[in-house]
Amino acid sequence: RLSDIILVGLLLRIFASLLRTLTASYSSDTVLALSISSLVLHMLTFDRAFGIGRDRIEEVSVDSSNAILETRAFSLNAVFLSSTLLASRMQRTSSAFTFIYLTIILFAYYPEARFHFAQQTSKSQPYGTY
Repeated sequence: RLSDIILVGLLLRIFASLLRTLTASYSSDTVLALSISSLVLHMLTFDRAFGIGRDRIEEVSVDSSNAILETRAFSLNAVFLSSTLLASRMQRTSSAFTFIYLTIILFAYYPEARFHFAQQTSKSQPYGTY
């Protein structure tokens, strides 16, 4: 996964200057309203059970598992939309790059790593702490 993080960082660094001009024609109020709306949608659709090591996909039928995967993807896309909109209003390209890169790490890679860590901890310590 380290190679994925490095590749995403390189691609993001190349396109960071383009991100700053993304919402130049929109007013700041519109960008702020869209960012807040997408963050609220992220909070409403985020799968909190996944972060503590319980994968609900194993517990449900095939149709429900597709719905869970779709809400995970929707939640992730909503937070990426919000961070992209906010990064497009930053003054420096390096600030936009850092903001988007931290968003990717915190919202895409960290929950996955926490899930696998919680899975391993629950197998070795049935009464582990979180």
